Amino acid sequence: MNRYLLLFLVFGLFIAGCTQPGEEATPTATPAAPAAPGSTSVESTPAGGGTITLGGILPLSGGAAAYGIPVQQGMQLAVEEINELGGVNGKMLEIVYEDTQCSSTMAANGIQKLISEDGVQAVVGEMCSSATLPASVIAEQNGVVLISPASTSPALTNAGDYIFRTVPSDTVQAKQTAELVHNLGYRTVAMLYINDDYGLGFTDVFEAESNALGVEIVAREAFERDTTNLRTHLTKIKIENPDALLIVSNAPAPAAAALKQAKELAINAQVFASEGLYDESVIEGAAGGAEGMFINYLGPSDAFKSAYRTRYGEGPGIFAAEAYDAVHAIAKAIQQGGEGRTQIKDALYGVGFDGASGSIAFDANGDLQEDPSESAYDVARVVDGEFVPYP
Repeated sequence: MNRYLLLFLVFGLFIAGCTQPGEEATPTATPAAPAAPGSTSVESTPAGGGTITLGGILPLSGGAAAYGIPVQQGMQLAVEEINELGGVNGKMLEIVYEDTQCSSTMAANGIQKLISEDGVQAVVGEMCSSATLPASVIAEQNGVVLISPASTSPALTNAGDYIFRTVPSDTVQAKQTAELVHNLGYRTVAMLYINDDYGLGFTDVFEAESNALGVEIVAREAFERDTTNLRTHLTKIKIENPDALLIVSNAPAPAAAALKQAKELAINAQVFASEGLYDESVIEGAAGGAEGMFINYLGPSDAFKSAYRTRYGEGPGIFAAEAYDAVHAIAKAIQQGGEGRTQIKDALYGVGFDGASGSIAFDANGDLQEDPSESAYDVARVVDGEFVPYP
């Protein structure tokens, strides 16, 4: 045998012997690409760094996806920024998502799966109060933090020690709306609202505040999430001839349909709206019916708007900043108290920072602490087909 061939075979046997039985050769690490909007995970794990897994329950398809996708993008932006800076206590963040479509059943199933199968340390979501409330029961029973970036129902205030939100309760928003209606001189109001926990919670507070201010509620009309024909409701409202029409919705399709059909029916009332209508798709779908509408909204910081636009090529959607802040709040809690589920909960009550959506600090109920010197919500008016800050 050729002596060079012999040396080659011996060298090959030596290399093969360097791998112990049952082991595999270590592949070259390849950085994970950022997840595309609507995908099921956001992760980036450096060699030897370890991972902290969070969960997200959001409407990523269906009628509320126009809200859910920007929220997922806000969460993704936070994860990418945190991981680029080295993660949390040397570990990278990862988010596993469940598409829950603002459904109470899907939200309950989704969070149960995240907790029991994926082993998440905390969850961000849902957006619709009617989905967040049943999910909160499961989160509380399992001792897992749930932070909603969008659910405003007053019922969430007493949902449990593990339940938080980075958006003000409707006890704040509805009160401000009632004051705006009164201060602008309107004295009779008809309410058209989505028939779920969000719509009921908002309108109950609005009616109580309005009555206290001497403003009369002349009609209450509730609609279902999947309806786009609201002519019967609007015809009843027109008969009452109110000064103002309040539309409360967290679904863009029926909201746009209501505005469009109110214009077609020539309802001569000033329109006010909850923050759920603060979306360009509502203006477009209303076909001119949104012109002149007053609406509450939560304005994100300029820095966040710039970072979001750089990452996604467009401005942030409603609640994207609140979702971004929810991820950062969890990261800060882990950094300060540890990554255990109870440790995260305990540390969140001491977290405080200036977020993309405003000041983030939680009270004893997991609600945002209120600043009596500032209005939680800004006000905009639709002028020439665009949301313009008011006044």
